[in-house]
Amino acid sequence: SHEFKTPLSTLRGTLELLGDDPDMDPAQRARFLANAEAEVERLGRLVTGLLELARAEEGVRAQPVALHEVVRRAAARVDGVRVEAEPVTVQGDTDALETAVGNLVDNARRYGGEGATVVVRCRADGRGAVVEVQDDGPGIPAGNLPKVRERFFTTNREQGGTGLGLALVEAVVRAHGGQLEIESQPGRTVVRITL
Repeated sequence: SHEFKTPLSTLRGTLELLGDDPDMDPAQRARFLANAEAEVERLGRLVTGLLELARAEEGVRAQPVALHEVVRRAAARVDGVRVEAEPVTVQGDTDALETAVGNLVDNARRYGGEGATVVVRCRADGRGAVVEVQDDGPGIPAGNLPKVRERFFTTNREQGGTGLGLALVEAVVRAHGGQLEIESQPGRTVVRITL
């Protein structure tokens, strides 16, 4: 509820200020309206994220999925991502898996930092189908590593982060009977999905 109350309080305060001062300076009015619009967009992202999370927790519509194609499509949406994908087919939900892999690729690009190399791999091994997203950025701080899967935990709130991305990935992976692992140190972060 806190994640919704904060932007709602901001919106309420903004509307009161705008309503109380019809002669407000146009530049100040524009700033207040821009802040309100940002809060509305944040609320929209929260609602979308929670709906996706709820759908993932409902389970999956199992059908054959060309996981390597899912990986290629998710990676193609982000500039400069290298893909190393062997043909692998799993039983699962194509859309949910593409959302999960897409979130990991987006995170690697965003948090890897300027100039980071992002590589997405897809292969089969003795444990099952494996998707890895790796970057050579600064890594996840040790104090944050245990928290990054928690709903609403984010270090990127100012840039619109909702803290639902990895929670959604984990829900999708669990719904597919899989496992999510995260290894991180400066210069190498790997997030691994095993199905």
